[in-house]
Amino acid sequence: MIIVDTPVWVDYLRETRTPHTDRLEAQLPRELKFAVFETGTVGIAVEAALNYRRLRTAGRTVRKTIDSLIATMIHLKMCSV
Repeated sequence: MIIVDTPVWVDYLRETRTPHTDRLEAQLPRELKFAVFETGTVGIAVEAALNYRRLRTAGRTVRKTIDSLIATMIHLKMCSV
Protein backbone atom coordinates (compact mmCIF):
# COMPACT_ATOMS: atom_id res chain seq x y z
CA MET A 1 0.00 0.00 0.00
CA ILE A 2 1.22 3.47 -0.88
CA ILE A 3 -0.07 6.45 1.11
CA VAL A 4 0.43 9.79 -0.63
CA ASP A 5 -0.44 13.21 0.77
CA THR A 6 -2.52 15.59 -1.35
CA PRO A 7 0.25 18.14 -2.16
CA VAL A 8 2.33 15.38 -3.74
CA TRP A 9 -0.61 14.29 -5.92
CA VAL A 10 -1.20 17.89 -6.96
CA ASP A 11 2.44 18.30 -7.99
CA TYR A 12 2.41 14.93 -9.75
CA LEU A 13 -0.77 15.69 -11.71
CA ARG A 14 0.55 19.14 -12.65
CA GLU A 15 3.75 17.41 -13.82
CA THR A 16 5.84 19.43 -11.36
CA ARG A 17 9.03 17.49 -10.67
CA THR A 18 10.07 17.27 -7.03
CA PRO A 19 11.91 14.60 -5.06
CA HIS A 20 8.51 13.50 -3.74
CA THR A 21 6.90 13.18 -7.18
CA ASP A 22 9.95 11.33 -8.48
CA ARG A 23 9.67 8.85 -5.61
CA LEU A 24 5.91 8.51 -6.19
CA GLU A 25 6.41 7.82 -9.87
CA ALA A 26 9.03 5.17 -9.09
CA GLN A 27 6.61 3.44 -6.69
CA LEU A 28 3.51 3.53 -8.88
CA PRO A 29 2.53 0.37 -10.68
CA ARG A 30 1.88 0.62 -14.42
CA GLU A 31 -1.86 0.26 -13.81
CA LEU A 32 -3.21 2.38 -11.03
CA LYS A 33 -5.83 0.96 -8.70
CA PHE A 34 -7.19 3.19 -5.99
CA ALA A 35 -8.81 2.01 -2.79
CA VAL A 36 -11.76 3.95 -1.47
CA PHE A 37 -12.15 4.11 2.28
CA GLU A 38 -15.34 4.93 4.09
CA THR A 39 -14.52 7.68 6.57
CA GLY A 40 -17.91 8.36 8.05
CA THR A 41 -18.33 5.56 10.58
CA VAL A 42 -18.74 6.34 14.22
CA GLY A 43 -16.28 3.57 15.16
CA ILE A 44 -13.45 5.09 13.14
CA ALA A 45 -14.21 8.56 14.50
CA VAL A 46 -14.13 7.30 18.09
CA GLU A 47 -10.89 5.37 17.50
CA ALA A 48 -9.32 8.45 15.86
CA ALA A 49 -10.30 10.56 18.87
CA LEU A 50 -8.79 7.99 21.24
CA ASN A 51 -5.58 7.93 19.20
CA TYR A 52 -5.48 11.74 19.25
CA ARG A 53 -5.79 11.75 23.06
CA ARG A 54 -3.10 9.05 23.40
CA LEU A 55 -0.71 11.13 21.31
CA ARG A 56 -1.47 14.33 23.24
CA THR A 57 -0.94 12.49 26.53
CA ALA A 58 2.44 11.33 25.19
CA GLY A 59 3.33 14.95 24.41
CA ARG A 60 2.81 14.70 20.63
CA THR A 61 0.81 17.26 18.69
CA VAL A 62 -1.37 16.20 15.77
CA ARG A 63 -1.57 19.09 13.30
CA LYS A 64 -5.02 18.43 11.91
CA THR A 65 -7.99 16.24 12.74
CA ILE A 66 -7.83 14.62 9.31
CA ASP A 67 -4.25 13.47 10.04
CA SER A 68 -5.52 11.54 13.05
CA LEU A 69 -8.39 10.08 11.02
CA ILE A 70 -6.14 8.97 8.13
CA ALA A 71 -3.56 7.43 10.47
CA THR A 72 -6.30 5.58 12.34
CA MET A 73 -7.82 4.23 9.13
CA ILE A 74 -4.39 3.01 7.97
CA HIS A 75 -3.70 1.43 11.34
CA LEU A 76 -7.05 -0.37 11.38
CA LYS A 77 -6.57 -1.54 7.78
CA MET A 78 -3.05 -2.84 8.48
CA CYS A 79 -4.12 -4.65 11.65
CA SER A 80 -7.07 -6.35 9.94
CA VAL A 81 -4.99 -7.69 7.03
